[in-house]
Amino acid sequence: MKSRFNDRARHLKAAGASATIVKGATLNIRCAAVGTPKPTIKWIVATSGRQSRYTVLHDGTLEVPNAELMDEGNYTCIANNSYGTLNRTTTVSILGKKLQQDLK
Repeated sequence: MKSRFNDRARHLKAAGASATIVKGATLNIRCAAVGTPKPTIKWIVATSGRQSRYTVLHDGTLEVPNAELMDEGNYTCIANNSYGTLNRTTTVSILGKKLQQDLK
């Protein structure tokens, strides 16, 4: 398969990662794929959040501004070209206000 994820497929962590961010922060999950022909990037988001807030940037990064507790869940990047499809999932946890105070 000529389409493949490069070594930096995740901005947060490596493939199959989990990520934790603070409620109210911007979540960015990078999805980089290389191949010929150039792969298309799509995202599947399994959360209860309002997906209309989510943006896919020109480089394939998924951005969720002002992350809320309902944005917790699995984010799967799918890279596809005529040679095949690859996917990577990141499980995201959001630290709420009470937990943030407990950590201080």
